[in-house]
Amino acid sequence: MMGEHDDRMGGAGQGTTVIMVYGMNPEKMNCQRLFNLLCMYGNVNKIKFLKTKEGCAMVEVPDSMAAERMMANISGRDAFGSTLSVGFSKQSFIADVRQPYELPDGSESFATYTNSKNNRFTTPELAMKNRIMPPTKHLHFYNVPPGFSEADIKQLFSADEEDGGTKTGYSPEVKLFETKSERTARGILTFNTIEDATECCIMYNHKSIENPGGRFPYTMKLAFTGAGRGGGPRNN
Repeated sequence: MMGEHDDRMGGAGQGTTVIMVYGMNPEKMNCQRLFNLLCMYGNVNKIKFLKTKEGCAMVEVPDSMAAERMMANISGRDAFGSTLSVGFSKQSFIADVRQPYELPDGSESFATYTNSKNNRFTTPELAMKNRIMPPTKHLHFYNVPPGFSEADIKQLFSADEEDGGTKTGYSPEVKLFETKSERTARGILTFNTIEDATECCIMYNHKSIENPGGRFPYTMKLAFTGAGRGGGPRNN
C-alpha cells in the first residue's frame, strides 16, 4: 500500500496478523470506536488509520484466528451509513507511529491496546466465556451500577449527544436480568435495526459510568446476543 512501507518488514511482529478495515465513515470512527467493535471477536494489539485512504484502518491482532473471526462477523455490516469490509493485509505487524495525525474528531490516528483490560481473550479461561456472534438487534450489557433502573439504562443510549457535529440518540427496549450479584447489573437492549445496535456498540461499549459509592467508575461492557439471552462472558 502506497505510503505505508514502514510496516512491511518482518521480525518484531512475528506471530501477529494484520487486517484491513475498509468502508468506515471517517467522521464517526476512530481507534477507540473500532476497538469497541472488534474486541468482541479477538484481542487487539494496535490500530492505525491510514491518511492515504480515508475510512480505512490497519489492525494488528495476536493470531490469525482472531483475524478470521473479525472478517467473518464484521464484513458486510452497516454502521453510520457505510458498509464495512475486512480483509487480510500483506503486512505482518504494525510499527509504532511516532507522529500520528489527527482524525476528524480530534483523536490520534494510532493507538496501542496490547495491555488493555478491555481485551476479552487474554487467557484461555476468559476466551472460553465469550459467545462469538455477528451483529444482531440485541446487545447484552453488563458491569453497570447495581441500582440502575431500566430508565437509567435507556438514558445512557437515548440521550442526545454531540457526535461529529450531529445529534445522536437511540431508544432501545431494556430488559434487566435478576442476578445473584449485588455488585453489578446486566440485561439486554433491543434496537430497531442491526445497524442501530452496531452503532451503539461502537459508541458506547466501555462507556465509563460514575460510581458514587466507590473510588473507580464502572466500565459498561456490551456484546451482541440473540433475543432473550445474555451474551458476553457466561458467568456475568
